[in-house]
Order: sequence, then C-alpha cells, then structure tokens
Amino acid sequence: MSLWFYGSIRSVSIKAIEKADQVLLMSDVYTKAEQVLIWLGPEADRSDELMDLWQEVGQQALGLGIQAYFTREHLPLLQDIMKDPKIDHPLTQGYHELVDLARPRFEHLLQATVDWNDRFWFRRVWTVQELCLCQDTVFVCGYKVVQVELVRLACNILSAAISQLVRSHPDSDAKFRELAYTALSQRARPLLSIRHR
Repeated sequence: MSLWFYGSIRSVSIKAIEKADQVLLMSDVYTKAEQVLIWLGPEADRSDELMDLWQEVGQQALGLGIQAYFTREHLPLLQDIMKDPKIDHPLTQGYHELVDLARPRFEHLLQATVDWNDRFWFRRVWTVQELCLCQDTVFVCGYKVVQVELVRLACNILSAAISQLVRSHPDSDAKFRELAYTALSQRARPLLSIRHR
C-alpha cells in the first residue's frame, strides 16, 4: 500500500514538473506566433450583435487615438476626460460623442455583454499570456472575429457609457442596476493586463 502511495505521489510530481515546463514553453510559442486566435465558443446570447458592436466602437475609438492614452503618464488625463466632457482637450469632444452614440447600443446589449464576459475563456488561468505576448490576437466567437485591441478600446467606451447610464437612471429597477454594475465590473477583465504588455 505504501509503495503504491509513494508511486502515485511521484507520478503526480513528475506530471506537475512536465506541466510547468510546458507552461514556460507556451510563452515562447505565443511570443513567436504571427497571430493568436482566442476561441470563445459558438454564437449564443446575441454574441454576434455584441461582436459587431465591439468592432464598430473599437474602430471608432482607434480613429480617435484613444490607445495613445493607455500609458502611465496619460491614463490620468484619459480618466479626467471620461469624467468631465468640459475638459479643454482635443480628444474630449470626439470621445464624448462616441460615448453618446454607443450608450443606447450598449444598454440594449447589457445582458449580452455580461454573458459574453462570463464565457469559460475569461475564467481560465493562462489567459494573460494569450492576450499579451502576440501583437496580433483576435477573439473568435461563432463566425465573428474581432481584434483584441479593438475590444479593449470599446471596453473603455463601455465603461463610460454604463457609468452614464447608471447616473442618468437613478430610479431604475434593481435588476437593471445589478446588470449594469456586473457589466461594469467585468469589462473583459483580462484585457486590462494588456496595458502592462
């Protein structure tokens, strides 16, 4: 009995070492990859509409140059612009126009946003290296494909839009507020790690 027990512990520890070696290799694989495809699963819960919205809003945010503000030096300025549409800065007007345009569409897809962020991939442990180590990483959901960078930019607009929704609907029902806060707290959490690429 003790020999079997020792043998199983030894077998488990060898497998753990092999797994650790493979994990170290994965960072090399993702770094050298030309493109990484992140499969989120089949179309469900209005994910096609949401993927189209990520694409469209992300592309408009890219056109505004928001990605240049995701640095340690400029992020406080972007946060100030998000909070105050009266800040005198070239980005302010375009940013708030995009938020106003996207707000009703994100409101319409709040449940779809929560469901999308609740997919299994977002709960996995090794998602960060998949996101951060390759410069060309895309989400694939059903037959829709969107660059991760566009989703990240759209999530910034989503954050501002939902904050405005909650403020502008102070008497909204508890279910709507809970859904809005869930969508706001999720915001595709692993995407935040891209800032530290």
